[in-house]
Amino acid sequence: MFPNVKASYTALILLATAFQTTSTGEAKAQSTLPEMSRPERNVGFQYLTVDDKGEETTTTLVGQTDTTIDWKRSNGCSWSELKHGFAPNLKWQGCGSTTDAEQTVKLHEGQPYPLKVGNSWTYYLDGRNINGNTWSSTRSCKVEGVVKVTVPLGTFDTFEVVCEQQRSTRKYYISPEHGLVRFIWVHQRRGTTSWELKKILSTGSAQ
Repeated sequence: MFPNVKASYTALILLATAFQTTSTGEAKAQSTLPEMSRPERNVGFQYLTVDDKGEETTTTLVGQTDTTIDWKRSNGCSWSELKHGFAPNLKWQGCGSTTDAEQTVKLHEGQPYPLKVGNSWTYYLDGRNINGNTWSSTRSCKVEGVVKVTVPLGTFDTFEVVCEQQRSTRKYYISPEHGLVRFIWVHQRRGTTSWELKKILSTGSAQ
């Protein structure tokens, strides 16, 4: 009897179900992104982030091999990691209250890339810090879904990767255009820290 009203109601339903908004203001997209290959970076790649306290930090790619990558921040923190981007660090130093340490990290099962919703993988690690303390742990990661996030650089559809490790949870928001645009770390004892991408300062130079 009222075709226009019915059409409008249907359109509203479709619009409402296109996205689900989480408590943090992120929009859970119902569609998925195409599979994403691992981002390739040049030495000298540099980006600016802002953390949850409003502090800005510059991070620079200072070296890499076929399997590892080395980073240094403007606050003096430096670390090495596998090129997966989600693995526990191989070593770090000068990183605030965290004691300098090294770890042996192995990808136990699964593969991070290409990223796609539902993909999962696990790392095994053994570590030792400069005080002689040792530990062993497991980090399990999964691509939970596609999330639209807004950061200082802009608004992007991203893969939400969640990694669980003992007392902590790490969330990575990976944009096909810019790679990691938001990072959240929730620790049972240390609380929550996060940062977002503000600007790409340099793409570096191919070697």
